[in-house]
Amino acid sequence: MSVYEFLRELLIDEFGVDAERIGPASTPEQLGLDSFAMIEIIGELEREYAIEFSEKRMNFATLQDAVVQATRLIEAAS
Repeated sequence: MSVYEFLRELLIDEFGVDAERIGPASTPEQLGLDSFAMIEIIGELEREYAIEFSEKRMNFATLQDAVVQATRLIEAAS
C-alpha cells in the first residue's frame, strides 16, 4: 500500500472524511482536520512505516506534502 493510499484509508476510516473530498492537493482545513488530528495522523504514519518526523517536517500544506515527506523518511530509513 502506498503512503497516499494509507493516508486516504486512515482519513476515511478513522477521521470520517468523505472520500470525494480527498485528493493530493487537499489541505488539512479542507478535510476538516485540526492540529490535534494532524498529530494523530503523523503518529499513525510513524507507527506504520517506522519513521520519525522532526518538528520542522510536521507541518503540511497539502496531503501530497505529507506523502512526499513520509516517502523521503521511508527511503532514508531503508
